[in-house]
Amino acid sequence: MAITWITPSGDTSAEIGLGSSAVNGTEQTVANESTAPGSVTFSTAAGEGNALTIGDIPAGQHKAIWVKRIVSAAAAYNADSVVVKVQSDTAA
Repeated sequence: MAITWITPSGDTSAEIGLGSSAVNGTEQTVANESTAPGSVTFSTAAGEGNALTIGDIPAGQHKAIWVKRIVSAAAAYNADSVVVKVQSDTAA
């Protein structure tokens, strides 16, 4: 079972969403960075306690995670960041 969450900097608002394709599937494309992907629900998922559940991902496979980063246009920032964390385990 895998989970994911984010840790945005103090200057950035960010949200993540699980891709709409199945595990190991081909994810949708978007026209440009201002176009949101269809069928993706974004969440602040801030901290491990609010993580999104990705589910089981077999070895060597993948699942898409979308990141929506919202930066204030009113100011410039140096070294602004968003950290995306993924945690998983394997059956014993």
